[in-house]
Amino acid sequence: MRLLRCSRNVFRKSRRSLVLLILLAPVAVHAQIEHETRMIALQDHFEVSIAVNGAAPDLLFDNLREGLAARLEYAVRVSSPRNLPFSFLGSRLLREYRVIYTVRWDPFRDRYTITTQDGGLFTFRDEAALWGFLFSLPRYRIPWQAVDGENLPSPSRYQVDTQVIYEPVVFVPGLSILSVLLPHARQSSPWERAYVEEPR
Repeated sequence: MRLLRCSRNVFRKSRRSLVLLILLAPVAVHAQIEHETRMIALQDHFEVSIAVNGAAPDLLFDNLREGLAARLEYAVRVSSPRNLPFSFLGSRLLREYRVIYTVRWDPFRDRYTITTQDGGLFTFRDEAALWGFLFSLPRYRIPWQAVDGENLPSPSRYQVDTQVIYEPVVFVPGLSILSVLLPHARQSSPWERAYVEEPR
């Protein structure tokens, strides 16, 4: 009897310890996405191209086949560097642009769909075509008039910061707490900074 009770107590304690260990253990660190930005200055606008690397194809397509959605967000911030003696305040934000793609598998169309934040819809049968579209933002145009600030030196020089946020699984608002517990739930690339000059 004693041995049986002792065994049961040890087993119960072990289960509790195991559960606490699982809850308190840090989530395994996985490779984060990275991005590369290129810019071209033209007469009436400049173009920002972003290419994303480091995402796992199996994770994305397995989630989509399970009926889940994924999201990718491109952030582009355009700022004006301040002149002395106010340069210690940092650059002045002029405009921020966000391009958001939400991707799903549509069983009725029998293809993948991407919707954009402004209501655009794109469909893909081929996984390679979907991957290429989702993880690249080619030649995103920003007109000079949209970012022209006041009292800028001539030629105007702009600071452009870019970042990419990738969510392989998008939860409904009530379940968003799960994104903290699950690995791969949200990946952010480091901000990347570059400068572009407006031709005059």
